[in-house]
Amino acid sequence: MINRSKLIGLEGINFVLKPLHTSLVSLAVVRFFNLELWGALVAYLVVVELASNLLNWGQKPYLIRSFSLSPNSINKNWYEVIYSRFPLLFLVGITFFLLPEFRNYSAYLIIWVACKWFSQLFEPYLQYNRKYSWSIVAEFAAIVTAMGILFLKPTIDLESLILIFACSSIVRFLFLLPLFPIKELPSFSLKKMKSQLFASFPFFALSIAGLIQTKGDLYVSAYLMNDMDLATYQVIIGFLLIGQAISWIVLGPFQKNIFRWQGKDIRKLKSLYLKIGISISSVFTLLLYFAITYIYLIKIELVLLIYFFIYLIVLYFYLIESQILLKNKKEKELLNFTLLAAGSNLFLSFVFIPFLGLKGALIGGIVGKVVLAILVVNKYKKLT
Repeated sequence: MINRSKLIGLEGINFVLKPLHTSLVSLAVVRFFNLELWGALVAYLVVVELASNLLNWGQKPYLIRSFSLSPNSINKNWYEVIYSRFPLLFLVGITFFLLPEFRNYSAYLIIWVACKWFSQLFEPYLQYNRKYSWSIVAEFAAIVTAMGILFLKPTIDLESLILIFACSSIVRFLFLLPLFPIKELPSFSLKKMKSQLFASFPFFALSIAGLIQTKGDLYVSAYLMNDMDLATYQVIIGFLLIGQAISWIVLGPFQKNIFRWQGKDIRKLKSLYLKIGISISSVFTLLLYFAITYIYLIKIELVLLIYFFIYLIVLYFYLIESQILLKNKKEKELLNFTLLAAGSNLFLSFVFIPFLGLKGALIGGIVGKVVLAILVVNKYKKLT
């Protein structure tokens, strides 16, 4: 129990540190410089995230499965993934050079994306071998680097912020680099590259659908909102994502039970999980309001507390059921449900943001989660 609790704790810290990295930088920029400057950076944060997800191409779940099924071929599978993603990295680099919006910062953006991808390449290995402490140290070093550069520079502009994130990505990668396997390099093969991309495509499709379902409202906000409102919403959504991460961390100790239990036991687990979720969502909502109002010094309406709570609590209604769908090999149905939820999020965000601003974006995100919850729970009921 002690060992398991330690692993769950380390995994939780590792899970939270990544969004916390961005939140800490945003806090420093908003408090010591200005809100509009952070808003100007959000579009680049969105582009880098989308580019890194393209490069990943479902690599994390694919490699975790490969490592589990073929532990003697870890190096081979790892290098095949790297080889197959290099053309995608070249494509991303060319795109940054060609598009005028990114050309002036293309070198920094390419470094940022490339190092972010290489760092994420280690996540399956770290999770498979439970080396969470190594990942925590690397992320902490990246945070210290970003904050150090931020406070050492006398003036900060958009280019400086992009450089800061590029440098922190380099540091994270360098801390993880000693884990890189340098022996038994497999041969380069176009046929293997193609087959590898096809094999990992279902994981890529599910990750992209999940990304849009989770952050579609932020992406639409980056297109429709002015810099000040966009900066405020990015700060809010950054903390809400940390709140969502807590829901997954809480579920961690029960993962094996979900795959073993049925009927009455699952219902008891669901009841307990909802009670925990209500408590955590309530406390987190109040803490979020306090942080935005008194730490970031951003004024928001009290009614947004209701939106924050609903945004968080919905996940506790369907996360267990979604794992049961995976248990019953319903990945295709789960992908379709996620796509419908993502579409709802995007559509409603485009409709409501021009009229309601922050509330409209939150409505889009909430409705997307509610749609996914209804579809997943209904499918689960049909299975049982």
